[in-house]
Amino acid sequence: MQTCYWGNHKGGEVWGKVYDKSLKAQKDNDTDLQELWLLNGWDNNATVVRTEFSMRRKFLKELNSGTFVSLDGFLDNINVIWEYFTTKWLRLVECKKKNNLQTSVVTDFWQCVTYSFSVSKHKVVRERKFSGKVDQLFRQGVGCLTTMIGYGMNDDTDLTYIKGVIGAVDKVINEAYEDNSILYRRRSLGFSTC
Repeated sequence: MQTCYWGNHKGGEVWGKVYDKSLKAQKDNDTDLQELWLLNGWDNNATVVRTEFSMRRKFLKELNSGTFVSLDGFLDNINVIWEYFTTKWLRLVECKKKNNLQTSVVTDFWQCVTYSFSVSKHKVVRERKFSGKVDQLFRQGVGCLTTMIGYGMNDDTDLTYIKGVIGAVDKVINEAYEDNSILYRRRSLGFSTC
């Protein structure tokens, strides 16, 4: 492996990269970096792998209400940000469990990456702005229901069919809430359940 990317590294708000840094240092003839590694126990032979996460300011503003936008805020919380990226945003797992990705066992390599910084005391909460999407989804849903009602009514005064549709929608949404499908969907969209 030379380089693996996650996310849109050509214009996205956030992306991750894992690559062979020893190969890059060799190609760039970066002897200073190799000397630094040697001083820290590198055997001049082992592969050095680097993991990076890059993010734009817009993404940083979504994390903990913009706490990490300033340089001091970012540097003071680097361990918290690192934990978010290595446990929530990206995880390399042995075998992905279908319904519960958070309980999938991470690889030994990823466990090493995750604990590269000290254990954090605070958690990162990403606050996404979905208002446009929610409005659009609502209008789409109402449009679909209105069309369905239009097809299903016997005539212009068929209120029984309209009331039946309203009752059916109410029942389905309540059942989805009770069996946690709505909460699961919220988590899959990145919303917390607190």
